[in-house]
Amino acid sequence: MRRIGILVFLLAAAAAAGAVMSRASDIEVVRIEDRCDQATFPPETGCQKSLGVTFNELLARVNPHDGGHGAWRFHGTDHIDWGQPLRLKNTGGEPHSFTEVSSFGTGVVPLLNPALPPGTPPAVPVGFHTLEEALNATLILPDQDKVITGLSAGHHKFQCLIHPWMQLDVEVRNKR
Repeated sequence: MRRIGILVFLLAAAAAAGAVMSRASDIEVVRIEDRCDQATFPPETGCQKSLGVTFNELLARVNPHDGGHGAWRFHGTDHIDWGQPLRLKNTGGEPHSFTEVSSFGTGVVPLLNPALPPGTPPAVPVGFHTLEEALNATLILPDQDKVITGLSAGHHKFQCLIHPWMQLDVEVRNKR
């Protein structure tokens, strides 16, 4: 009889773990990526890892033709169901923002804004008065996670206000 009790406990624990894993897998992930090389990046950039791209290589791609360096990007889902959380994971070596904007545009670092076409106006953050205010509220440091909940149905634009070519349009779909 004691063995049956232990078996029932183990089965219940396995079912509970499966339910938790199922809920965790329901969270869509957007990885925030870069490949900064700590040895060559100025200290003020906050690069904390050596991932292979030198600062000069990054700057060489900051032009409208290249549109910024491709290793600096948001990678992952472009849609979620209404009510579903969106998990962000900064896997790169630098701080990034994941800021909702009503219009994509230039960011807070003049040296990196030339990745966008000449004459591009500043990004327009949702819920903030200035780009700096939005940056401070939406900054995600290397190896940090953040979860966004409560997005309404429709399209939501997100941008890094430091690296303005890092842009993602997320569709929040109505559940049916």
